[in-house]
Amino acid sequence: IALSLKACERGFRVAFATAQEWVSRLEAAQDRNQLETELRRLERYHLLVVDEVGYLPLERSAANLLFALVSRRYERGSIVVTSTRGFEQWG
Repeated sequence: IALSLKACERGFRVAFATAQEWVSRLEAAQDRNQLETELRRLERYHLLVVDEVGYLPLERSAANLLFALVSRRYERGSIVVTSTRGFEQWG
């Protein structure tokens, strides 16, 4: 959270949500046939924060949506992924 607050203080646009919240947002966009539009909309942010990764297990379709979000950021913007679990414990 501290990194995202510092980024905000310096004028960067930041979007913060848990992994589950990001998945829900992307599922809703997908249900409206607006997934691509939503992913493009998120490019406006300098930094995306995905909190609590691995806290809850994800279905394959949910994991695919989260992957779409992360891969879309590649060379387009910064992303911070946080977890209190070791990588081997991610659900």
